[in-house]
Amino acid sequence: MIQSISINEKTLTIHWQSGSDSTFHYIWLRDNCQSPKSLHPNGQRLLQTVDIPADIHPSSVQVIKEQSLEIVWVDGHQSSYSADWLYNHVYDMPLSGPNNEMQIQLWNCSVDINSLTFDYPEIISKERTLYDWLVAFCQYGVAFLKNVPTQLGAVENIVDQFGYIHETNFGRISDVKIVTNATNLTYTNDYLSPHTDNPYRDPAPTLMLLHCLSSDVEGGDSIIVDGFQVAEKLRQKNPKYFKLLASIPVNFCFSDPNVEISAEKTIIQVNRRDELTAVCFHNESLQPLRMDAELMGSFYDAYRTFFEMIMDVKNQVQFKLQPGQVYMVDNRRVLHGRTAFFNTDKRHLQGCYAGIDGLYSKLAVLKRHMIGT
Repeated sequence: MIQSISINEKTLTIHWQSGSDSTFHYIWLRDNCQSPKSLHPNGQRLLQTVDIPADIHPSSVQVIKEQSLEIVWVDGHQSSYSADWLYNHVYDMPLSGPNNEMQIQLWNCSVDINSLTFDYPEIISKERTLYDWLVAFCQYGVAFLKNVPTQLGAVENIVDQFGYIHETNFGRISDVKIVTNATNLTYTNDYLSPHTDNPYRDPAPTLMLLHCLSSDVEGGDSIIVDGFQVAEKLRQKNPKYFKLLASIPVNFCFSDPNVEISAEKTIIQVNRRDELTAVCFHNESLQPLRMDAELMGSFYDAYRTFFEMIMDVKNQVQFKLQPGQVYMVDNRRVLHGRTAFFNTDKRHLQGCYAGIDGLYSKLAVLKRHMIGT
């Protein structure tokens, strides 16, 4: 509810009944006019920002029953904004969306993965269960499914529930099993240290899913690590190391006889509010470091410290993925790896990548369904 407004030269300030104040620039208000002349019914903008005079200002402003703001501009155009719309678009506040709406939960070895495990037939048949599974995923960056058919390609059916496959040179779906003369350690029985996948791509896939079809081996346990939790611990423990990893880019590369892919990016990524947005960590594909000589020693100290924290069992969850189980990770946040294994012909997983934009879209649509809009 709008209590009153204050008019200034280039802005107006809304005084809310809650006691808070919000300032809006006139050019922003005109640029975001909700009238049919400015906004198509499909929600896309018709108004071209370049056509708005830089010195745009109102000739009159009225508050209507505390519920809306009515502006007549100097060129005669009229705009109307509901109080709810203005409050939800205060622009010096963080953007709303799944990552802010679903508060991120940092975790370590004590996380209960059973609470993050959902029944596959239920996410297929019940919108509410699918919604809850996706919400849990947004909070923790990892979620599990049980009772998934142990059929080739079943992992793609999971992605179909919320989005689209992100195809790479490994195909739409990759078979994670031993191959002769493997060009990727994934297709060996060797230990894989916790990592995010494909940092040598730009952009890298944002979601990774693994489906267990068979596993009758000694070893081969999955390992997951909350990269955000470890990065925040590093920020608290040694801000200098955090800053080095967040500001100096490194190069990742993958190559085989048919592919040569590389990308440069920082290991820790933050937004303009210094909030974590991604961790890119893949020791196996890290290329020889290049930077100013005076930074090299300190950077190695930072990298080793971060790596040691990732390898600390207090920050890891280890589990045996059973046939019919799937886990999905936010590849920008959660690192995954595995222990070495034996009886190599008895372990077969299928994996694929997907885009988190599709997941966020599905989550928003499901939420609309549940609140009846």
